[in-house]
Amino acid sequence: MAEEKKSPLNEIIQPFIDLVHAPRALWGINLAYVIEGMVYFGMLGYLAIHFSDFVFQGVEHADEHSHNMVMILTAGITIAMFFLGAVADKWGVRFALIAAFLFMLVGRAAMSGAPNVLRLEPARPGVFVGDKVNLHVTELDTLDGLKAVTGATVVANDNGANGIVGSLVTDLTAGNGTAPDASFESRPVRLGKAKLVKGEDQEWEVQYGSAPVTARLLIHSADDLGLYPGATVSLNSAYVTKRTEADEVEFLIRSHWLEDVAAVNTFPMDLAAGEGTAPDTSLESWRVRLSEGTLVQGEGKEWQVRYGRAPVTAQLRIDYRGKLDLCPGATISLNRAYVVKQEEDEDAFAIRTRWPQDVATVDTSGCQQAPDPTALADKLITDLSSGDGIAVDASLRSKHLQLGRGTVVRGQGHDWQVQYGSTPVTARLLIRSTRESGLCEGARISLHRARAVRHGGAGDDFVIRARWPDDIAAVDTFGCEESPYARMTTEREDLQRSDARWPVAEQDETPRAVSIAELRDLDDGPVNVTLSDAYVTYVRNGGYFLQDSEDRPGIFAIVSPLWSPLHLATILGILFVVFGYGMYQPAAYAGVRLFTTPKTAAMGFAMLYALMNLGGWLPTFAFLVRDEDFLGFGIPGTWWAYTGFTLVALFATITILTRRTVAAAIATAKAQTEAIKRAEEEKTGPRKVEKEAEPELKAATSSSGGRPPVHLHVLALAAIAAVFFRIAQPADEGYVGIGAFLGRYLYLENTWVWSVVGGLLGGWVVLMGISVVRRWVARHPLADTKFFFFIFCLIPVQTLFTYNWLILPQYINRAFEGWIGDYFEIFANANPILIFIAVPIIAAVTQKAKVYNMMIYGTFVMGAPAFLLTVGPRPWALITYILIMTIGEAMWQPRFLQYAAEIAPEGRTGQYMGVAQLPWFLTKVLVPWLYSGWMMDRYCPAEGTQNTEFMWLVFACIAMTSTILLLLAKRWVGKDFKTKAD
Repeated sequence: MAEEKKSPLNEIIQPFIDLVHAPRALWGINLAYVIEGMVYFGMLGYLAIHFSDFVFQGVEHADEHSHNMVMILTAGITIAMFFLGAVADKWGVRFALIAAFLFMLVGRAAMSGAPNVLRLEPARPGVFVGDKVNLHVTELDTLDGLKAVTGATVVANDNGANGIVGSLVTDLTAGNGTAPDASFESRPVRLGKAKLVKGEDQEWEVQYGSAPVTARLLIHSADDLGLYPGATVSLNSAYVTKRTEADEVEFLIRSHWLEDVAAVNTFPMDLAAGEGTAPDTSLESWRVRLSEGTLVQGEGKEWQVRYGRAPVTAQLRIDYRGKLDLCPGATISLNRAYVVKQEEDEDAFAIRTRWPQDVATVDTSGCQQAPDPTALADKLITDLSSGDGIAVDASLRSKHLQLGRGTVVRGQGHDWQVQYGSTPVTARLLIRSTRESGLCEGARISLHRARAVRHGGAGDDFVIRARWPDDIAAVDTFGCEESPYARMTTEREDLQRSDARWPVAEQDETPRAVSIAELRDLDDGPVNVTLSDAYVTYVRNGGYFLQDSEDRPGIFAIVSPLWSPLHLATILGILFVVFGYGMYQPAAYAGVRLFTTPKTAAMGFAMLYALMNLGGWLPTFAFLVRDEDFLGFGIPGTWWAYTGFTLVALFATITILTRRTVAAAIATAKAQTEAIKRAEEEKTGPRKVEKEAEPELKAATSSSGGRPPVHLHVLALAAIAAVFFRIAQPADEGYVGIGAFLGRYLYLENTWVWSVVGGLLGGWVVLMGISVVRRWVARHPLADTKFFFFIFCLIPVQTLFTYNWLILPQYINRAFEGWIGDYFEIFANANPILIFIAVPIIAAVTQKAKVYNMMIYGTFVMGAPAFLLTVGPRPWALITYILIMTIGEAMWQPRFLQYAAEIAPEGRTGQYMGVAQLPWFLTKVLVPWLYSGWMMDRYCPAEGTQNTEFMWLVFACIAMTSTILLLLAKRWVGKDFKTKAD
């Protein structure tokens, strides 16, 4: 009798029906998994910001330190899975899940409660500018060319004993200007008004004084400063330090942005002023303005423009995706543009601007066939401060706005009242920032761009909203009634000055008294001396400067937030989370294997993966808890909300996954699996190859007689080499060619690097000499050569996962215009919710496909669409890339996890699931370490010429390597894939 033909629709629907009737234990895992996905990705998204802006605020290299903390969490979890994946195998899934949630609950409570419940703050100096102190010094060191006190205790403190600004601080910009030199080393200085000539990020060449003088300025800040060539800055305080590179000594001015800045003006230079200025090499990458230029000839987006009294003729390039109805004879004014090299001629320069964000006015009345000028009016920038001033209302909601100059009347934090215009008009200004803006009553502020938004979501109350520092053109706090930034530090300073918080230490002995000059001449290392009657002349979160006279160098006393009680408490919380998550994910996948049958296994793994992505998408709405426009709980408060959800997940696991429920689910799954096998044998006969893969795997791990295979030794050597190149500070000995590499790294300035490398290498040798360890390594899943190759060949395609949070948000924000670039979160966070939708459907459609074939097809479908982005920042390319990449991910990622679970020998599923996370761990470490930041700086900078097409070509080629390796190894690895959802 012919077999009844099944409906394709039923083939898709039936697995979902099977899952609906899946045991209660499986849904207990799924419920906790979606909650945990939300909590993990939600807290991870805030971790770097929390460290940079709070724990390490104001210290040098704050971002580097914060990224290291994130790496401890993300990389630590994968390492923990490596060792703790077997907990579920040994003590059961229920025990592992409950233990994991307990660890994570304690860790997240510590991270959330350190700033509020425990009242911990970053370690601060406890002294203030003008104080006269006596110091017991116990440790000296030289850091970044600066002599520093690294161990000291305040013995006595005469608060506010001297007015430092008038007596000890030198204004470098006075008169002709004074260059920083050896006589100013470790001395506090001021900058009245300095012009940024060239540079990027936090290091700039500045000019000041009537001469003018050129000097190097280093600005340390946790945030993007929004600076560029042509801007001017004024600093209330800074200090001079020495830097030595390649035997060359340079004296630098150093500043800590929020603490020191008095005024900043980023209004671009007007090329049309006076005779007119032609764009040339001196203005490359400068932001500029064009008050009124006349289009001479051209078409589309390429024009010759004439401006100035001379007049000057220059090339104008307009970035826009649509059609521009411009014509010869039209006049155009640009609020903002920048100077770039011509692609066809590197010696020629052009003015480049974006339409309509940077265009102020367009007048086409001078054209012979003029287009309708009203069609352009709504797209151009409106200056609220022009004339009598324009009140903010609903008519401005969709327009691009700017504010020429406004005066801050009153307010605090991020919420201010400003006045502008000749009448004047009073409006409410909200500043979006992760930290205080440093404004005060009486300050002057100008905005490059802003938006009119309805405050509170209803009514007619419209406010001006701008982002700090991206939208700020100029800030001048000299007009403030109180000193800049005093408002946001007053409460903190009062707390720090209290004797209870900063007790004066008692001396146990009478050490030798020295002056600052004598202290600077002492050798680095432990000392036992007293410094008396020294004035505090400069303070930042990382420490303070001590000075005894204006014409003598001072010394820096370090009080670093690194390893402060706040830092240690947060690190302790992270470690608890690492241990918990190291048990949790392997246990969850081990539970899916135990609670499903061959018919529902593929869908079970796919649903768990989909629910993780659903949880990863939910933190999109966390701003409702964090942002001050809503609940305003801040990052620690939002973390407390996530900690509460962890408690909910723990309670759900305990109540749903009871011992009886788990035992019943396992027994039911085994009985159904046996029934499926018997039914298959009745149709096709006994399956003789059912257990072939497992004996072969056991043979692979035991045939070496307990000796680790060669590829594990190679892996260990590669890891040690990576550590070497990560910590090595190469010497610059003037080598060329191959010598430039070997010489720089073989003759290191710090011999301790070789000690570390030698210790790691010796440690590996010693471990391999211990029989118990050697046998454990030889029996480890990575000892299986095919399994080892299989998981490592997936690293290239998994780089696309890393780009989702490293590359994609910045790429969309920088390369795309309009609402796509402004609201980049919509597209950057689209992948998780699409995965949630796509994974179950694709798993149902492909449930009978062979796993290895799905790995090949899936990695190809995931990697290939990256080539679409090589056409440039086009909306259709971005949307298509995200959609197709998501389909590819849904095709192979859950099947890979299924393969890792099913290839594991009986009783070792959790261990294999932990090891299967290794590619994801390596991509999280290697991508940011090796190339992602460098590629973004070079090919997708925030300002200047972009070449995102080549960047994505490189990324696409890397991703496609996985598909090529899988194809090449199909006969070797693919033949052993028994996994198939029949």
